Amino acid sequence: MLSQEKISDCEIQIYPGPGAKRDQSGPLVFPGLPSSMVVSIISPSNQIGRQVGELVTKSLGGTLIDCGKLYGSLALACNEAGINCEDLDAMAKFCSRSRLDVWVRQQGDTPEEASFFANYNIYNQVELDSVSEQARKFSHYMAVPKDILGFLVQETRENRRLVVLGRDIPPAVRRSTPFDFFLTAAQDMLDESPTTLYSVPKWMNRFPPVGAREVDSRSSSPAKVCEMILLELHAICLGERKT
Repeated sequence: MLSQEKISDCEIQIYPGPGAKRDQSGPLVFPGLPSSMVVSIISPSNQIGRQVGELVTKSLGGTLIDCGKLYGSLALACNEAGINCEDLDAMAKFCSRSRLDVWVRQQGDTPEEASFFANYNIYNQVELDSVSEQARKFSHYMAVPKDILGFLVQETRENRRLVVLGRDIPPAVRRSTPFDFFLTAAQDMLDESPTTLYSVPKWMNRFPPVGAREVDSRSSSPAKVCEMILLELHAICLGERKT
């Protein structure tokens, strides 16, 4: 089913894919967990976070939304339109008048994931990495990218296990779920920002947001971190059933 919405004058169309329903012919993976749920994973390290996010999504038979890919796609669309990357207000104004198509699909052995077409363009990982710092500033200080993400989560969460991965996940998304995690990273793995007017505060790299469950990834493999998150998910659900 196609979802279409406007945030400001930004036209968003979502092609959500089958989600959890694709496994209806067989047993549900981890049947003790809800078939519809949102898992938030905040990671200061893109390298660690991406690996853990994919493993958790695959383990749950879920759908991955990578905030970095969304914010990066918007930043690249601004670059192609000649918007000054230091003018965050101009970037926000441009994005609020843009078009975003979101395809939720599975490719090969990777988990089902949201792909973003900003003004009909899709970008590869090298291109997204080239604007990671710009996208980080934009998403942290401006409301438009977070509003888009919030709408996307709201529209795709039904009948699927949604894993939202990123360094700057909106509080509204995190408050909507009890499954909220923060990955502690080793110092040399942190994605540091230069000291500029719009740089993201360094403390965001080191301390979990209020309410997030801290998972230590400093001395554990991504597979072990995934296992710890799955155990926490079961413990949270068990606690809810007892209350």
